[in-house]
Amino acid sequence: MVNQPTINDLEVELTQTLGRWAISSMAMGAVVKLVGEVADSPFLKGFAGQQLSWGAIDGAIAGFGTWRRQQSIDQQLTDEQAQEKADKLKKLLVINAALDVGYVAAGIATMLAAGPLSRRTGKPATHWLGLGAGVAVQGGFLWALDATFARRISQTPVTPTNPWHDASHSHTDNHNG
Repeated sequence: MVNQPTINDLEVELTQTLGRWAISSMAMGAVVKLVGEVADSPFLKGFAGQQLSWGAIDGAIAGFGTWRRQQSIDQQLTDEQAQEKADKLKKLLVINAALDVGYVAAGIATMLAAGPLSRRTGKPATHWLGLGAGVAVQGGFLWALDATFARRISQTPVTPTNPWHDASHSHTDNHNG
């Protein structure tokens, strides 16, 4: 029998995955920014700026999630409270997934509008292409993360079933007689 993860297990995995993505985004952003500076590439600089910014924000969210979970680590939830917690997390992830689609669309729109944005701001069109690509990459990853965990949470029972426990027998039954 395969152990199915609990809602708490999924919450930990979600937070850790977001934290790893944040670190990866900032590391990649730093390297791409350096290369963009050396190559004097507005595209790379625009892309790198988005990776650094989103990485910092994602890191803060992951850190807050870890802190919040640590604050309630000893709290015992009733089945009803655990279901409510799972429902709230799923709702948050579904809302975030919808916003993530918007981020991808905004990134694509920025790339499509690179010419007019360049004329309006004086920044090269390639800067706007890099910025838009960076937003689309971040939004795409976050959509995949949020949608995947919303689905997994909806498929996870709040309390794991124990095949060795028969719920029809109360622990207070008198078996002596």
